[in-house]
Amino acid sequence: MSKTISRYITFLTFYIFLSHQSFATHIIGGELQVKWTGDGTIYQVTLNTYINEISVSKYGYGVETLQTVYFTTSVTPSNNNTYINQLDLPLVYNNQIATNDNFCATADVVRTNLLIYSKTVDLAQYLGSWSARTYYITWELCCRNEIITNLNAPDNQDIALYLQCPPLFYQNSAPIFKPLENEYFCKDVLSTYNMSATDPDGDRLVYSLSAPLQAIDPTYVTREVSWNSGYSGSNPIPGTVPLTINSSSGMLTFNPSQVGVYCFGILVQEYRGNVKIGEVKKDYQFNVQICPINNKPVIGFKDTSIKDEDTLTVKISEKKCFPVYITDIDASVYGITETIYVTAKTGKYPASAFNIPSQINLDGFRNTYNTNICFDPCNLLHISQTTYYPMSIIIKDNRCPAQYDTLIFTIRVEVDPNAKPDVFINPFVNPQVVKVDSLVTFGVFGTDADAGDLLSLTMYNRRDGMVFQDVRDSSQTISSPFSWRPSCSDLQPGTYTVEFIVKDNSCLLTNNADTVYQTIVVVNNEVSLEHMQVTNLITPNGDGLNDYYYIPGIPVGNCDTYFKGIEIYNRWGARIFYSQDRLFEWHPDVSDGVYYYSLDFNSELRKGWLQVLGDPAK
Repeated sequence: MSKTISRYITFLTFYIFLSHQSFATHIIGGELQVKWTGDGTIYQVTLNTYINEISVSKYGYGVETLQTVYFTTSVTPSNNNTYINQLDLPLVYNNQIATNDNFCATADVVRTNLLIYSKTVDLAQYLGSWSARTYYITWELCCRNEIITNLNAPDNQDIALYLQCPPLFYQNSAPIFKPLENEYFCKDVLSTYNMSATDPDGDRLVYSLSAPLQAIDPTYVTREVSWNSGYSGSNPIPGTVPLTINSSSGMLTFNPSQVGVYCFGILVQEYRGNVKIGEVKKDYQFNVQICPINNKPVIGFKDTSIKDEDTLTVKISEKKCFPVYITDIDASVYGITETIYVTAKTGKYPASAFNIPSQINLDGFRNTYNTNICFDPCNLLHISQTTYYPMSIIIKDNRCPAQYDTLIFTIRVEVDPNAKPDVFINPFVNPQVVKVDSLVTFGVFGTDADAGDLLSLTMYNRRDGMVFQDVRDSSQTISSPFSWRPSCSDLQPGTYTVEFIVKDNSCLLTNNADTVYQTIVVVNNEVSLEHMQVTNLITPNGDGLNDYYYIPGIPVGNCDTYFKGIEIYNRWGARIFYSQDRLFEWHPDVSDGVYYYSLDFNSELRKGWLQVLGDPAK
């Protein structure tokens, strides 16, 4: 290693070279990434590699847990390259990627794993004086997948990747590619694939096809892969539509005319403003195979007068269904069971409107599935004007290659003009003042000029004891009586505002309800003790005059002042009579003399004396 480093220094190369000495025929592709952490010159350096797991198993090669990296100033043949440093990247992730086989996978499908090597470091310590200049990160490894069609002896060719980075003071993060799936494509079928990346800094990305490299070495010639005849970096997958990439979106398009496994490279250039600040080289491969004939499934409306992309009208207050069929001729032609996957895209209309299952089975006995798509907007929408809802139903079969059909239509939810209902109270006195234990009554009425609307009448802010029956489903007019007899407990807080709402069933956000408020003020009864006729002489002699003691005119009282009781004591303080009845009668059976009384009216006490003068004969 010391000789190698010395040789790199001699050629002035700043070169990250991820070294692997095994000769495994299993490399599919990958790319390099650098991400600024937001802290000075601290960056995360990452290598993503895609590995053919069956080849690894076949040849017995294990997964490397460490890759060594170098840095360089260029990836073109030059005598001015400068070696600076090296870095070890540990393996941090190893997992199998999804296989998007389009239902065409067979038992010999190549399984693929994504291996990620990554480490966060202070790049200034590795770049030294080169920190303020453009630098490159490169990686080279033997060997490529042995079954690649467009390369000459691919198992003897390395894979080489690089990443061009601006000076560290840019604090730049390289483009990040979306995670890939293991793709399988069909011969003579037009296909697309998203190979785009995102830039964390918002820089503009430009995509192009670029020949994959098999060597990046400052001591030798940087060279692209060795192609079989008829292939090149700009034409890696020939066909009626050769492989192309959209320079803005990164979308690949091709219609391959030959089966095989095809290697290709992509160059993504990074522009800040109109200035290029970096680029990244990515390799990958696609599998193209012969796929059996598969007729696409069909979805449509059973009503043949309804065409694709038509607008269907549903009134907001109605429930309406449209019969739909799903069919696939292959189920009956080949006598097979076929699964059809169904996806409904309803936009802003609630997806619960659709009752179509997510998948159905067709076979030789039933190659058509019939169902209804129903709309009940009143229960799902809250709108105030006619609204349009674009929708689509996408179906896909499970044969190779999977075929699709899409039913596109628009639901127009029609909202008719709606007269606002009216609610009122009769008699209407606001506020209503009612005394404790008195009864307040009035009627609540609702009307609606729209004959077809059903009305509901509901009371809110109900107080205990208030009597009102909520009613609903009445047409044009609606009513219910209100009554309440408040008690002393209702004096606090004493003022109550009840709310009556009449609402129609028009399902609209506006003009569908009316509210009336009634304030009820509860007051105490007036009471006076000044009309009591309090006497202080009792003559229990049987002449019918003053034979017993009572007090005429004790008031019924109110919540604060009311008769609680009378007590009569002798002159020694002993109680000789007690009553809580305001109509009490005391028939004294005591000796003559002076006695004392106490009247309790809750809020006050009244006291006095009584003179008992009996029969002189006693």
